[in-house]
Amino acid sequence: MKWIELTVTLADDTKFNEVLSILVKPYINSLRNRNIDFNWHFFREPSLCWRIYSNKSQIIKSELDIRLKELEESNSEIFKNHYFGAFLIDGKEYNGESELYGTDAWELCYKRWETGSNLALLLCTTEPMKSLPFHYTRDIHLMENQLGFELPDAITIYLKWLKTLMGCDNYYKPYLETMSELIKNTCRKSSIKGI
Repeated sequence: MKWIELTVTLADDTKFNEVLSILVKPYINSLRNRNIDFNWHFFREPSLCWRIYSNKSQIIKSELDIRLKELEESNSEIFKNHYFGAFLIDGKEYNGESELYGTDAWELCYKRWETGSNLALLLCTTEPMKSLPFHYTRDIHLMENQLGFELPDAITIYLKWLKTLMGCDNYYKPYLETMSELIKNTCRKSSIKGI
């Protein structure tokens, strides 16, 4: 089994769900229909960062390269270009992240990402019964529950993460000091390491 990472740059970032409908969903279904053993996940970076782990990775890589060249020609208003790499770096080889997560945790992490990708693929390419924010908040809440977080733990993590996100957008940067004060004044001591 070997990983491949594919980065697809969009000509229009607002068309991400169309990329899922036109490219990702049909190809994942094709792999399933052919009974190919694989794991997969994707992220919005804002380019599509799509990883597939399979013993057929060379075939998959070749098929996706051909398909994307076709799409870049026929749907240039959506598909700009693509490359294979690692961590969005062209030509680098992606070998998974067991060194970062630990061998046991890594397999569970990429399988959880796959489950999240399958759910996102369903919700973003169909008309879901419940809203995307509903699914997002339920997923976050249930993961917190499984990890044993209490409400103050969750609030602390949200505030710290929100501050990180705000630092990525110039519009919110003037509010970073206020956010730092809020975190300092509201965060309680936690029994959970790292909070």
